Formats: sequence, structure tokens, C-alpha cells
Amino acid sequence: MDYKVIDYSKAPKEVLDFLDKNKYFESQKIIHADDKTYVIITRGQKKTGGYGLKVIGFEEYAEMILIKVKYIDPSPDTITIQMITYPFIIIELEKTNREIVVEIIK
Repeated sequence: MDYKVIDYSKAPKEVLDFLDKNKYFESQKIIHADDKTYVIITRGQKKTGGYGLKVIGFEEYAEMILIKVKYIDPSPDTITIQMITYPFIIIELEKTNREIVVEIIK
């Protein structure tokens, strides 16, 4: 099974609604919409830019899918934009009923 990380502008309404309500907190959600499965991970409110998330592993098993996501933080000596940000990632998969486990690497 393939996956892709999609932009906010390409996400279905159900995903956008979740993000709009939950971007302020660290959260995870699986949403089935438009014959796809979406995995949404939010990091909550950050005081500067430079924060992000990156898929670093995707493993399929008979009963489950394991997605490894790394938190990206700005290095202490990096100059970052001084504005509130809400880092998140949207991962799009073929529709599946398998359990999806997200492992966060901090």
C-alpha cells in the first residue's frame, strides 16, 4: 500500500474540520473519507516557526499498519520566524480497515 503526505488544501472537509478544532493541541486522528483513509497528527501551538513532522517509516502487517513520524524541532542556534504556528501532517492512504498505529519519534 502506498501513502502520501498531502497539503491542507487537498484534504477533504472532515479532515479540515478536525484540524480546525484540534490544531491547538497534540493529537492524532484516523478519518475515513472519499474512499481514502487519512491519518492526521498535530503538534499543537508553537511560539515560532521551524517545527514540523516527517514520516520516517511505513510498515505493513496482516492486521496493522505502523507509521513512524519524527517531530522536527528548530535547532537552538537557528533563527526562526517569530509567530505562532500549528505544525501538523496529513497522511493519505488507500481506504483500509486495518488498525493503524502511529509511533512518534521525538
